Amino acid sequence: MDGFQQLLHDLRKQIDGVTNNVKTLKDNPVSMTPGVARAVAISITKLEESKMWLGKALGETGSELPKEFADKVDVANPGTTTAPSTPAEAGGQNAPAQPANGENNTPQQ
Repeated sequence: MDGFQQLLHDLRKQIDGVTNNVKTLKDNPVSMTPGVARAVAISITKLEESKMWLGKALGETGSELPKEFADKVDVANPGTTTAPSTPAEAGGQNAPAQPANGENNTPQQ
């Protein structure tokens, strides 16, 4: 991995940490008016999109992103990464759900 790819990985981890911090704002009901809640939700979405786009840039550099290098900050140990635990986590909010039994979801005719 070259220096630029490492920079992209590091930025993605930092964005994940900031996203986790912003998500804690939802735990403060005193300040959570409808306008504030909407602004916080949008900021979380945009941070997640930023991480996604940096992942796309990383892919364009030829870097494969193995599961163990998912660029997620480990809340207990901020210097480490953790692998995604669900398909949606691995591919983002719009990742298609996979059938639990591994069967094809295509309707039969």
